[in-house]
Amino acid sequence: MPRKGGCNACDGGMQRDDTLLSDDVVAVGGNVVENKHIALLPVMRPAQNLHDVVKQLILLEAHMFNPERDCRDCERKHFLTIQALLEEAHSLVTDDPSKALPVPTNLQALEQTIRRLHRRWCDSDKSPPERHAIASELRQIRKPLMIHYARPLAD
Repeated sequence: MPRKGGCNACDGGMQRDDTLLSDDVVAVGGNVVENKHIALLPVMRPAQNLHDVVKQLILLEAHMFNPERDCRDCERKHFLTIQALLEEAHSLVTDDPSKALPVPTNLQALEQTIRRLHRRWCDSDKSPPERHAIASELRQIRKPLMIHYARPLAD
């Protein structure tokens, strides 16, 4: 099926074509999958966001530490995704014990630190030593988060 730009998820999903899709399959993010295999992540729990932050930090570090993976667009995307996940996590924290973080985590300070590193990256010459220095700071942020947020959450 031809696409008109953007991903299928952003374009409202695949158009229904009975020759291609039945009630047993559904389009998710541009992929056709069986309906019974779709399990949603616990996206209303801030710990899920922190789990995703850890994954994004790992990807960002890989780009910044490895010169062969130098991709400014990807790095920008990872910085913005981390900030968005932290902003969303902050808005999801409530008194509900099922949505509590496993350990006290200063989300606002974490978000400000990531934003500061993002600005530093934007303003830098993106030389290997500067990229390595920023990646080292990101690693120092990620390591303690992994202790509590690396394990996937149960449904």
